[in-house]
Amino acid sequence: MGLRQAIADTLANKYGLQYDSATEILVTNGVTEGGFCCNYCNY
Repeated sequence: MGLRQAIADTLANKYGLQYDSATEILVTNGVTEGGFCCNYCNY
């Protein structure tokens, strides 16, 4: 099981949320990098 799938499973079990691990979960090594990736992809 990959990390993104494990995160999706945890969110589903704890909070009843459904996310597609292939397209809706992004794993980064920090907030700055994650914010940059999200903002950069929008332009």
